[in-house]
Amino acid sequence: MNKSSINSSLKRIKLSVGFLSVFFLILVCMVSVQTYRNYQNNENTKYLCNFWSCKTSLHKKYGSWPNPRPELDKTQYKEWISIHRRQINSVKDILNDAIIFAGDDITEMWQRYPFGSEKSGTPISQNENIWKAHFHSNTISLNFGTGGDRVQDLAWRLENGVLEDPEFDPVAFSILIGAHDLQAGESPEVVVEEIRVLLEMILQKKPETAILLIGILPFGDNNLHSEELFQEKQIIGWSSETNSYYKSITFVNEKLLEMATQLGDLVSFVDCSSFFVEKQSNGEKILSNELMSDFFRLSPTGYSKLSSCIRYPLQMSYYTAVSVRFS
Repeated sequence: MNKSSINSSLKRIKLSVGFLSVFFLILVCMVSVQTYRNYQNNENTKYLCNFWSCKTSLHKKYGSWPNPRPELDKTQYKEWISIHRRQINSVKDILNDAIIFAGDDITEMWQRYPFGSEKSGTPISQNENIWKAHFHSNTISLNFGTGGDRVQDLAWRLENGVLEDPEFDPVAFSILIGAHDLQAGESPEVVVEEIRVLLEMILQKKPETAILLIGILPFGDNNLHSEELFQEKQIIGWSSETNSYYKSITFVNEKLLEMATQLGDLVSFVDCSSFFVEKQSNGEKILSNELMSDFFRLSPTGYSKLSSCIRYPLQMSYYTAVSVRFS
């Protein structure tokens, strides 16, 4: 082998080593970024759990609902309280013929941008039109959703709001809550226990009011889905292997169904998960951003599906309460 051949071979070897080094460097960076993201998620969970118990029901721990939204700063909390007061004031001239939609940002965004967003309180015309078409034609429907609320925050709002007004007696409550609890690190068992206390509180304060309990909707997994998957395919998996929230949400919804059957005729349950889960040709179940723009908050198409899912069960809850009141 002559000298030029040797030099050429050495150059190829150097190039190969260079390419491999770059490849491994990129691979290490990708692993490091994902590890850091997982670390951040874990640290955020630990941080949030310092504000409330993730393993024990707060109501059980304190014997009452503690002050809400402890993670907010003074300015944010002031805005949150002002929203709460506006909701209370909205029922002043309404006595008995109302349906209260209570929940977090999923409920709030049926009409407006949620608390905590840049456009907080601004109407979302497409969603609001869906809301009015399904729920505001023959009845008075009030939106008591507030972005970021967990079960304990919603319970505090109701206990220190419409439930303490003896004159206000809504026909029905629609309750959709619990997703932020799971995201914040609360155990599924705590979520179920706190929802039970919430429902029992409503039934005690308003014994002739029906409750439609909506199961927690499927949502995206911040730990497992990658930005690349979102950007390219705009789908994420929905199974125990592809989404770490799958088991928790499934568990909670199964328990909520049992709970509804135990609490009497005025409480019913509807699980709308099937409206949001799509099955691919290979049998894999997925969530699409066509229905959930960020794999949590719903798109207008998503709100159309949710409205269709609960419309009939909500009518049945309404008629059940009316029959109880006139029996």
